[in-house]
Amino acid sequence: MDLIVKDIKEQNGIVFARIDQKQAAEEAGLIGQLDDTEFILFGNPKVGTQLMVANG
Repeated sequence: MDLIVKDIKEQNGIVFARIDQKQAAEEAGLIGQLDDTEFILFGNPKVGTQLMVANG
């Protein structure tokens, strides 16, 4: 996942959040239910804003 984050940043993207879903599941008492799983919320505000305005 670190390589993915690195690639995102190299392409002028911003990582808004990185959530360890396995850890969250384990904190909820679901031990051993998930393999290593992360959710990465990322984007490029300059590009994303233009898309949202165009489709508004």
